[in-house]
Amino acid sequence: MKLVSFIMPTRNPWVGLKAALQSITNTCHDLKGIEILLRIDSDDHERIKWIPELEIVYGAECVVGPRGRGYVEMGAFVNDLVKIANSYWCWLFDDDAYVEGDWYTELLKVPINPQDGPAVNAENYVLGESHYKNGPNGGPVGLIVPTAFAKTLNHRNPVDQLWLDEIKSRGWTIQQLKGVSYYHDGRPRYI
Repeated sequence: MKLVSFIMPTRNPWVGLKAALQSITNTCHDLKGIEILLRIDSDDHERIKWIPELEIVYGAECVVGPRGRGYVEMGAFVNDLVKIANSYWCWLFDDDAYVEGDWYTELLKVPINPQDGPAVNAENYVLGESHYKNGPNGGPVGLIVPTAFAKTLNHRNPVDQLWLDEIKSRGWTIQQLKGVSYYHDGRPRYI
């Protein structure tokens, strides 16, 4: 079993996806401990052509499925990926984001308990020019939850807020990965 599964539905331009994937692999000192799960739309013919590179260069597992109604179908896309996750943790990672810091070592320090939490996110969240500290209540973006917990959810949009609401309703704490920053482009989403 892997330490973490990166759950990443993707439709953004190649340059953003590549930056996200490179940040994950460049900051991970044990690539055997992670899996990158990508959800690709069946009408995204350009991205489908990239699947061999995504698999070889980044070790990604690609799931191709119907686009449906686009971004508003994010819950279904996440369900597709969480279903096949084989890890202790699921990290909902945006395809227009990147991570800095030794997140792998920090995540290894967090006890895994799918009944009582905690959930995890980066110590710092950066959206464009705005820098935030994720405090004890955390934030929805870049959230990391136990995989066993994620598998119990029927995901709906917005998935990250669903995760945060579920965590809070259970009284879980949210631990921060010290020295880790999650950078998010945060462009408006289009259907």
